[in-house]
Amino acid sequence: MNYKIKMNVIICLLIFLGSSATVIAQFQNEFYAVRPYQQNFLRYNFYSDNFDSATLHMVVGEFSIKANGNIYRVPLKWYDYSQSFDGDTTQGLDNILSALGVSSIFALPSNDDTVQFFRRMTISAVPTGTGHFFDSASLTSTNSYDAYWNVGTNKVLDNVEFVIELVRKTDNVTLSIIDSVGILANPASSWPHRYGNEVEQPFHSVPVNGLTSGDSAFFRVKVKRTGSTPYGLAMQQNSVFCNYSASVCDSSGHRKFVSEAESDTLNKHYWQEICFYYDSTISATGKLPKYLIPELPQGYESEYRNRYFDSIGIYNGNIQYSPKYELLAKSSIPNEILSTNTNTYKNIAGEVKIRKVTPVPSNGGLIKFEVDNTMQSLSGVKTNVLDVNGVSSPCGGWQGNLIKGKTIIELQTSTLASGTYILQLEDAEKTTLCTMRFIISK
Repeated sequence: MNYKIKMNVIICLLIFLGSSATVIAQFQNEFYAVRPYQQNFLRYNFYSDNFDSATLHMVVGEFSIKANGNIYRVPLKWYDYSQSFDGDTTQGLDNILSALGVSSIFALPSNDDTVQFFRRMTISAVPTGTGHFFDSASLTSTNSYDAYWNVGTNKVLDNVEFVIELVRKTDNVTLSIIDSVGILANPASSWPHRYGNEVEQPFHSVPVNGLTSGDSAFFRVKVKRTGSTPYGLAMQQNSVFCNYSASVCDSSGHRKFVSEAESDTLNKHYWQEICFYYDSTISATGKLPKYLIPELPQGYESEYRNRYFDSIGIYNGNIQYSPKYELLAKSSIPNEILSTNTNTYKNIAGEVKIRKVTPVPSNGGLIKFEVDNTMQSLSGVKTNVLDVNGVSSPCGGWQGNLIKGKTIIELQTSTLASGTYILQLEDAEKTTLCTMRFIISK
């Protein structure tokens, strides 16, 4: 089954990249899997229902909440990419895949939010290359979408439905049905009937009202199946280096064809993002990021090695590559904070901002910072002072509760030597809330 799932993922990607060969693609809102939080977000769940002569594919991911002018990304629950899951063989609700196909848990940011997500349902013929896709002239249908589903009579043997829900964590109550699409078996038609919410469109934005701000919730994909086949669906998680929603659609609702030149452009942009991340981390710490890039852009492998690695010739002409810089493995500073030099932390429930309200004394001394917290009150918050290598430095710190609103904290810096330091504010679970750099000059 592992091999089948991997092949289905590849087929689905091919369908995705080449659904219309007549229109050149454009890209918008590109988002690359460079920093850890970006890699975490750009994971998708791939579902497949395998028949003798066709395979139904579904891809789901890119969940986010839009509220109060901010967009909060919600990653899927993480699974190892090498692991595939077989669903229930019984008819009806697939309890196995419905339990697996969930997002991470988050707090609802407001009472009225907008949910955004990526969902794409397609079909492929088995073996690949058979079927009559895109041949609308042979169809009696007036629906132009049917050409993409012209797999042949009696090739789809199951009725399958996917329902996306917003679920409250505390009691497992469904707060809202975000999306519902399905496909019916085609015993007498060349193409299967699809139904539901904008079936052919890949990216969706749905307003959700009547929520309770602060409630813990998650997204869930429910899978239902009825039909003559003895086996259920399968699911596997996979990652991509650039978000699927970056490519706009043509007038038929299908993703525009990605030319070789445009693919090269995406890889170039990806490489530039990698360089910015690595170089800024090296500049701040003298070390490589702890989490190296899992997938390099095509054509940049050699440049990556030359830029960040030394090559050493060894016996029999083999070459061993070693990093030019030590990994940032022991630093407690989050890599994404170092690379963006941010003093703001955002999560699904709000944000924490910090700013200096008194100048740093030339000989060290008392500094005051103002912390603006738009989340709920936080207890057990404390400060850490780190040098640029991520090593904790002795300093009179602050510990207490952060109320919702503004809090003034004081930092005694007389024990610090001259240099650049990072003030780190963390909660009781050691999650970094915000950081700020300051310089001591004696």
